[in-house]
Amino acid sequence: MDDTPQPIPNVKQTPPDIAFAIKNGGTTLIKMVGVGGTTIGRYTSGMEYWYSGALTTALLDVSSLTLEYQAMPATATGIDNYFGGMTQRFAPPRTDPLWAAGAHAHANVTTYLFSMDDPDATTRLPRNKVGVLIEVDSSPNLVGVVFYKLTSGQIWDKAGPTTPVDWTLNRVKTPAGAYSTDPNDIPKSWLSTVMGA
Repeated sequence: MDDTPQPIPNVKQTPPDIAFAIKNGGTTLIKMVGVGGTTIGRYTSGMEYWYSGALTTALLDVSSLTLEYQAMPATATGIDNYFGGMTQRFAPPRTDPLWAAGAHAHANVTTYLFSMDDPDATTRLPRNKVGVLIEVDSSPNLVGVVFYKLTSGQIWDKAGPTTPVDWTLNRVKTPAGAYSTDPNDIPKSWLSTVMGA
């Protein structure tokens, strides 16, 4: 297999009609809904809607978080209820930006980098990793989320979303054991795609 990093054109970030939440224990930090080919009320087809609650450094600067993944609610009211009292932060098209080789260059933000087993790579051991970089401003409000993945294709496409799944997001560390924001410290995660700022 050729693992050379290459730009991947025309590849969407997430499968259609899915939802996920990033949590610290019982506290929900971030939620996303990716709408497929049918507009549902005010939620437009082909868009990702990213919301967050009241973020704090104490909630983000931790060794692990949980990502809960499920099918998108089927109605506009269901999506509204899913987001609850959270605030919409950004809503990018699911096809823009695309995957690209290398690390995302970020500035004037604080970042927290996590990784988890790539659920699309179920046959290879050790498992490839997916990286999740959370970007916040000084408030701190959510301003961006960056995914890192080795291969082409959609994130979590083979893994669902017919059944709700929880994954552990572990904080990425340097070889010396300090927290890292460098995706090169994630084994075999070379392609990136950016949502938000």
